[in-house]
Amino acid sequence: MNRLVIMTASLFILAIFSPAQAAAFQKDDIFNALYAWFPLDGDAVDIGYNKFTAKVKGPVPAVDRLGNAKGALHFDGKDDFVNLDMDINSSEMRWMTVAMWCRPEQSTGVLFGHDNGYWDRGFGLLNQDQYKGLYVNGGTDGKWFGGINLPLNQWHLVIVTYDAVWGKAGVHTKTDKIHSVTAKTANPGAGWHFTQIGKSETFGAPFKGSLDNVVVWNRILTEDEVATLLNYPEILDNSPMLEMIKEQKEIKKLFEVGFLRPVQKNIRRAWPAPVQAPCG
Repeated sequence: MNRLVIMTASLFILAIFSPAQAAAFQKDDIFNALYAWFPLDGDAVDIGYNKFTAKVKGPVPAVDRLGNAKGALHFDGKDDFVNLDMDINSSEMRWMTVAMWCRPEQSTGVLFGHDNGYWDRGFGLLNQDQYKGLYVNGGTDGKWFGGINLPLNQWHLVIVTYDAVWGKAGVHTKTDKIHSVTAKTANPGAGWHFTQIGKSETFGAPFKGSLDNVVVWNRILTEDEVATLLNYPEILDNSPMLEMIKEQKEIKKLFEVGFLRPVQKNIRRAWPAPVQAPCG
């Protein structure tokens, strides 16, 4: 029986780290410098190696854009939010890209941010005065920028970038076509050392609708990478990296319950090395 268990474990490990998968992992360059990944599959677990702690305060499991039950989280627009122990200040992350799926049910609501009242990093939907649509906080210089219309009750992939070195920020999404707006002067202030999804402590209404698949990089995605994600959003659902992470989680569960025994010590997977954002 012990030999059978060891053999089974060996086969599982070989399956995870096979040359074919390793090659696919390396080609999955769009996920280089991945910082956090919250699939929001009915919870707010970070499946990345940083394992940021997240607390769900009210949102309930919802159907995602692919029709999967409990594949997303629904926010009631009153007091629902997710709190992350993730610091997105420029002192921690010079460069940052955030991609997330949203299905708004009303025209106002905070999507993501850590604003403490000083024009800090964050974005959401506005519907007041001249500000209507998807907006990004550009700091005291850039203020709110964007103004991209997001039709209600439809799923939209939103991608936002912040470059603290060159003082730039951008927002991208796709409705009838790809929409991109860039702020050439964007210097957000220092916000809270935690991040919230669906709500802000200081500004904006709580978000009402469903959110899914929040991905954070500590680099700026290139224009080509942004276009690739917007044109082929299934990459976020079928990434070789995501599949490997899921498989590793399943194997870990088997080890934890004692079904499998390790056959080799010090097996490690190297996360892709951070890639510095291109300057200019």
